[in-house]
Amino acid sequence: MRILAWNVAHQTRESPFKPRFRDAISALAPDILVLNEYVHGATRSSFLDWLSVEGMSHHAVSTRFGKNNQILIASRWPVESGDLSGPSSDDDGGRSNFLHLFVPAIDIELVGLRVPAYESRRYLRAYWTRLVGVIATARERKIIFVGDFNADPDAAYHVGAKQFADLRNVGWQLPVPAGDRSYKSGTRIDHVVASSRLPPVRATYVDTVEGINLCGAAKNAVSDHAPIIVEFVSPRPIP
Repeated sequence: MRILAWNVAHQTRESPFKPRFRDAISALAPDILVLNEYVHGATRSSFLDWLSVEGMSHHAVSTRFGKNNQILIASRWPVESGDLSGPSSDDDGGRSNFLHLFVPAIDIELVGLRVPAYESRRYLRAYWTRLVGVIATARERKIIFVGDFNADPDAAYHVGAKQFADLRNVGWQLPVPAGDRSYKSGTRIDHVVASSRLPPVRATYVDTVEGINLCGAAKNAVSDHAPIIVEFVSPRPIP
């Protein structure tokens, strides 16, 4: 089972994908694709058609609130809406950047998310308290949370790092991804949190694939984030 999660750096605009973005997705060959810092709209129809050709014909997009960006999830199998919502906030960034789905064919739940980059440390700490609370309610489920957490659980200077790392202490899988970085500055802020009810989960940052520069400040880079690849044995045999 292979999930690819990627911050596509569209900020708050319905921006075109960078050249070779589709080539990169094809080369990485995910079963499920999770995009964050994504904005949906009329220009995305050809991309959704292309995803269907690639075998990911089932998709959902989080509701956009205000000018916040969104989450897109595309899957090889039918998906159903989940019951979890993102953390509440005055600007609704937590809800817009959160999408919970159930994939019955392989018996897993999946949340794609992006932690908003709030400048106020007080506001960000409050967000993290609410996010950890949401995660705690799902402890007994076969569920994965994946995306841009804007924090490294192993870098104490990040707001939310301790709350993030403490998930390990209460039984959540929070693997240290292989690879050097997930963001162009060298930080490691894209992660996966998986329930202990799932088989062991592995995570890897991918900087390049088939000669394509996936992450960096250079003009030819597909994004300022590297995709994170999440792999595990499906709880139910893959159809």
